[in-house]
Amino acid sequence: MSALASSLVSTPDHIAQELVVDFDVYAPSVDASDFLEAGVVFQARTAHRVVWSPHHGGHWVPTRGQDVFDIHADHERFSSKYFCIPALDNQGQLGAFTLDPPEHEPFRRFLNKGMTPNVVACWRRPQIEPPCRRRVEPDNMARRSGVTRLVR
Repeated sequence: MSALASSLVSTPDHIAQELVVDFDVYAPSVDASDFLEAGVVFQARTAHRVVWSPHHGGHWVPTRGQDVFDIHADHERFSSKYFCIPALDNQGQLGAFTLDPPEHEPFRRFLNKGMTPNVVACWRRPQIEPPCRRRVEPDNMARRSGVTRLVR
């Protein structure tokens, strides 16, 4: 995996040493075959739900899916404005993905219309099912992490 130059910073005094990890989000592993595998391995090896990395100016890293979901849903404490690490004032916008309420509502209204159960039910199964099956075939999953959770 390629890596961007990482600027390491000193750990601030208020951060407990057991929460500090040597984790570079742009080069999460030298031996993983892809980012998904690197993330799964990192999560399995990390005892804490949230850790702090000194790479790229220093930042927090949530390690559990539910925490990531909760962070994205909590626009009062966590903004979607910045999506780069480190945060850049000139990074641009990605439509609704980098807007907090109420600014994101027109985008969400438009996108939600195309994702209703009735619309999704009309999608052509032959176009969707084969690529999904290829992703979850036992050979592909064993190569990734060995653990699969399918949701219907």
